[in-house]
Amino acid sequence: MNGDIQGRRVSRLPQFRKALGELIVVGGASLAMIFWIIPAQTSSGGELGLSPQLVPTVCSAAIGLLTLFRFIATLISTPAPEPGDDAPIHYALTMIAATAAGIAAIAYLGWAIGGAILALLVLLVLGERRLLMLSLLPVLVAVLLFLIQKTGI
Repeated sequence: MNGDIQGRRVSRLPQFRKALGELIVVGGASLAMIFWIIPAQTSSGGELGLSPQLVPTVCSAAIGLLTLFRFIATLISTPAPEPGDDAPIHYALTMIAATAAGIAAIAYLGWAIGGAILALLVLLVLGERRLLMLSLLPVLVAVLLFLIQKTGI
């Protein structure tokens, strides 16, 4: 029995519906990625090493599992969060725009510079304002991507 401070009953139905909707949409998209989109859009070439399908498949599986864990956590959690806790859609849209700009930078400027730009844009969208983080993380990303590109680690 869930109750708030005044003893009124708090309905968990909206929270359950939202979590179920997330599980269906995100879990379904994850399964579609694993079994349909990734195999249709990747092909094994003459590369040495890991299959080109491995990283996107692992990422899609991780997203699906995290969605399932979130649904389970919602089922066993205490009362629903206060209304208005959800982030407005503009946060998601700015993150999508930052990611698209970072991917375009990677395509036109290369992995190291584009990756640094992507890291910087994501930090800015997430609200990071500390100068040390805004300068250090993109440099570390650029160095790491440069080393991966040159040495193949």
